[in-house]
Amino acid sequence: MTLGKLVLHHLTHTQVPTMTPDQYVQQAMRTQCPQEEIVFRIAKVGPNYQGQKLQHSIIGLAGEVGELAGAWERHIYYGQDLDVPNLKEEVGDCLWYLAELCDAMGFSMSEIMEGNIRKLQKRFPDKFKEDLAKEENRNRLLEMEEMLSTEHLYDKASQDAELRYMNNKNRAADDGVNYDADSTN
Repeated sequence: MTLGKLVLHHLTHTQVPTMTPDQYVQQAMRTQCPQEEIVFRIAKVGPNYQGQKLQHSIIGLAGEVGELAGAWERHIYYGQDLDVPNLKEEVGDCLWYLAELCDAMGFSMSEIMEGNIRKLQKRFPDKFKEDLAKEENRNRLLEMEEMLSTEHLYDKASQDAELRYMNNKNRAADDGVNYDADSTN
């Protein structure tokens, strides 16, 4: 079938969409989570210093990853030169937000990095293999156990988390904020 005949066939045998944009909005909003619960959750974060830092780090990280994607999009889809210095800057910004997230949650960045490597070594014992990367061949529970497996890290992590908690509490107090108010620590 030639391209012209294929297009003609498609045009004559395709139903005209009957849904209007307003109908789509109405149908889509049926699946929206209850907004009053979201407002409550946001209010619960309130003056909680840790919750605010966590929210800032997650939203900021998403924005920086978007900037990385935008730079790649401009290069691939619009033929612009790849702005390598900008990519480096955006990766640095991503690291900053990851550091803030780790600080907010009491995570040790080095423990997360080491755990991630252990997980990858478990998943790919020799090197990357495409069949091992397929979702159906992964054992996510085993990977998570491997990432968290080193017992001595828990003691050190507890000590590090306590130290970070005290530092965050002191910084919050310096800013006139009650760190423990409505805290979920």
